[in-house]
Amino acid sequence: MNIEDVKSPNLDYWVAKSQNLDPVIYGGRECLVRQSSGAEHLYMPTKDGNLLLLLITKHQLSLTPVGSSWVARTGNTSGLGATIGEAVSRCVLLLTIGNEIPDTISAAAEED
Repeated sequence: MNIEDVKSPNLDYWVAKSQNLDPVIYGGRECLVRQSSGAEHLYMPTKDGNLLLLLITKHQLSLTPVGSSWVARTGNTSGLGATIGEAVSRCVLLLTIGNEIPDTISAAAEED
């Protein structure tokens, strides 16, 4: 699947994977990451400003509004999104994984 077609919570899931975290999709609506202690916490960089700031800083991204959308950019890589969170998440995925991800998330990564 093309990165530009991925939306939350799958977008959050793949960003977590790209950051070497252990994500799961809970109830089809939220991404959680498992810590080594076994505890889980919400991981939604598409909506969480603190996570966005960490990603923007780590990957040295700049943001530009384009009409009603946003572009996150670093070097020759840019991600487009309807929100800042989508733009940053897509740019991070393009930097770390590339333009394509698997169409599905394994059943082991989904919880009800």
